[in-house]
Amino acid sequence: MTDEPDAGDGSPKFMNSLKGWIGGATGVVIALAGLGAAINQLTGGSSKDADAAQTQNVSTQAADTETLHDEDTNSAAEAAPALAESYGGEKATLTLSGRDWVYNQGENDEATYEQKGGREDGYTYAANYNRDYELRWPNEGGALEEKTANEDWTVIDNVTAVEAAEE
Repeated sequence: MTDEPDAGDGSPKFMNSLKGWIGGATGVVIALAGLGAAINQLTGGSSKDADAAQTQNVSTQAADTETLHDEDTNSAAEAAPALAESYGGEKATLTLSGRDWVYNQGENDEATYEQKGGREDGYTYAANYNRDYELRWPNEGGALEEKTANEDWTVIDNVTAVEAAEE
């Protein structure tokens, strides 16, 4: 017989206690490693080797993307007609200025709307965040619609695309 009481599985009680301490310490180490990885990911920190590999990978992808983009741009320019940069309606005009649309309803009634997203789906979307208004209209011209945050789209004018002057 041993001096230690049996823990029920045939091993001395101090062994079970030791296993518990080892298991607890292992759990703490794993938790700290996970916490360190999470903090590292949140703060954007990483090792120098990982940064160098990531930079090289990004450079390679950028070169590939640039080549593909040039090919896509050439074929898209040949296939898609230019989108209008100005629209006229009975009540207002819309003119593209950079990435913003200037909505003019007459003298001293002008507002700037920021274009939202691309125009690939056949519509142009623009928002004036100061006035909490959004506009949308078909790229080819048609119903100019307006909405606020709590309302549905409402037709406010009918616009037609104005042809750009040929150079």
